Amino acid sequence: GADDYVVKPFEWEELALRIDAQHRNREQTPQVIAFSTASFDANKQEIYFSDGSSKRLTGRESHLFGLLITQQNKVVDRSHILNLVWGVDSYQNSRSLDVFISRLRSYIKLIPGVEIYNIHGKGYELSVKNE
Repeated sequence: GADDYVVKPFEWEELALRIDAQHRNREQTPQVIAFSTASFDANKQEIYFSDGSSKRLTGRESHLFGLLITQQNKVVDRSHILNLVWGVDSYQNSRSLDVFISRLRSYIKLIPGVEIYNIHGKGYELSVKNE
């Protein structure tokens, strides 16, 4: 999934310029995903609801929700989530994941046809029934 690479040996200035370019590209690329009657803006880390209100997410909430929404209606493996969002699959992070899932459920509970399911022994599924 890389967009760019630098061949060794490299100049630090070139590396810094390439990193800046990648940041500019990401900031300019809108990452808005519509689902049911709502939408999620990954760049702004916000969920927008049909009544015009919105909910700003923390960085980890946004990363987790973005992972689930891009894989909507598919089971996302628990250890895969832990490794991507927390960087390590540990008991403490596993408990944190449960708390974050609970928070996300509370944010989306009023969106029709959208639920986060716990798939026992596997992971989580963000179920979206578009109307």
